[in-house]
Amino acid sequence: MTRTHPTALVSWCPGSRRPCHRRMRSIPATSIFAATAFGCLLALQLTGCAPDEPEPAAPETNAGAEQSSSWLQVSETHYDFGEIPHGLVREKVFTIKNTGTGHVRLNGIRSQCTCAVLEKRVLRDGKPIEAEIHDPPILDKGSFKMLELDAGDVLELTVRVDTTLRSPLDHHEPSYSELVFEPVEAGTIRITYEFTIRARLEILTEIDRKGSPAVNFGTFGKHQKGFGVLELAPRDGKTFSIREIEGLGDRIKLEKKPPVREGGHRWLVELEPNGEAGYFMQYVTFHTDLDEGYACPIRFEGVAVPNLQIMPNARLDFGRFDVSKERRRTADLIYRRSDLDPKFRMTKLFVEADGNSIADHFEVSIDPLERGTWRVALSYRGGLDVRRFEGQVELTSDDPEYERIVLPFTGYDSGASKPIR
Repeated sequence: MTRTHPTALVSWCPGSRRPCHRRMRSIPATSIFAATAFGCLLALQLTGCAPDEPEPAAPETNAGAEQSSSWLQVSETHYDFGEIPHGLVREKVFTIKNTGTGHVRLNGIRSQCTCAVLEKRVLRDGKPIEAEIHDPPILDKGSFKMLELDAGDVLELTVRVDTTLRSPLDHHEPSYSELVFEPVEAGTIRITYEFTIRARLEILTEIDRKGSPAVNFGTFGKHQKGFGVLELAPRDGKTFSIREIEGLGDRIKLEKKPPVREGGHRWLVELEPNGEAGYFMQYVTFHTDLDEGYACPIRFEGVAVPNLQIMPNARLDFGRFDVSKERRRTADLIYRRSDLDPKFRMTKLFVEADGNSIADHFEVSIDPLERGTWRVALSYRGGLDVRRFEGQVELTSDDPEYERIVLPFTGYDSGASKPIR
C-alpha cells in the first residue's frame, strides 16, 4: 500500500498582500521523491558539474614525511634509538624541507638531553651547500643573523647520542629538540627521541654494595692521603680482563685486592696529597677485552681541606644571658696533619667591658678529645655587673702555618635594654 501525504501550497491571493492557504489533493510519496531526484539532476546539468568529480590533488610529499605547516615538511618527529651499550655512539638524521615559496629562518633550537649532540647542514637539490649556521642567532650591525632556508632547501639535523658522555650505569632518557622558525606561520617543530643506555660492568665502590661510578675519597686534609675502594665485576656472566689502565697520573695509586664478586677486579685506591686545598677530580679509564674493546671511565673525586678546621665556627660568643651567672662556650680544633704534633696552647686572653679589663673572670682550657681533635673551652665565672663585654682568645701551635689562632667572642646582659656599641 502506497502512503500519501497531504500537501498544502502557499500562494498570494489576487488583490491582497496576505498569503492564501489552499489545501491540495494528496500526492503519493513516491511521486515526491521522483520529482526531487529529477530536480537535482536538472540542476547538475545546468551548472555543468559532474556528481563524482574528484577533489584537487594534494602537494606531492616524501613517503613518511609530515607536513608540519604550509611552509615546512619534516621527515619524522619521533625516533627510538632502543638499547645502546655504554661506550657506543648512535646517530639519527632528521630532515626539514622548506615547501613554501619564500625564505624561512631558524630562530633557535631548544634541546633537552645530557648526551646528545646536534649537527646541522643545509642541502639544496640534494647536495650540501655553504651556509652560515647561526644557532643561536648572532647580533651583527643592529640585526640578527639567522640560518635561512630558501624555497626547496632542506635542513639536515643529525642527532648523535654519545653514551660516553654519561656515567657507565643503566640510564633511560626521553629527550627532544624544538626548532623555532620565522615567520610565525612557519611554526615550531618538536622532534622527540629516546634511548636506553645499558651498562656493561657492575661497578662497586664499597664492600658488598653497588655504588656510584665514582671513587669518592670524601674530605681529607691537604697533607693527608685519601683512600677508596673500586671493583669492576662481570655483568650477565661476561667475564673480562683489564688490558690497560689509563689516566692514573702521579697521585692515584692502585693496589690489587681479592674481588668480592666472582670474576671481578678489585683495588684499594690511594690518593697522594699535594699540599693544596680544594676539590679534586680525575677520570681513569679501564680498557677491557669486552666487545669492541670497551673502555670504562671511572671518576675519582674528593675534597682536600685546610689542615686546621674550627668547629662549629671560629668564635666563642656567649650571646645574651644573665651576666651574674656562670656560662661556658667551646670550639673544637680539628687538625688533619698526621706527621706533626701541633701542641696547641694559649698565649693570650683579652676581655674588656666599659674600657676595663675583666679577664680575671674568665678561664681557658685546651684538652685533647680524640686523635686529631682538641677542645677549647672558655668559662665565665659570673658575678659581673656589666651590660656588654668583648674579647678574644689567642692560641699558637708548632705548625708554622698556624702560629697565631684567634677566637673572638662577645656577651650581653639579658637584663640590659639594649647592648652598648
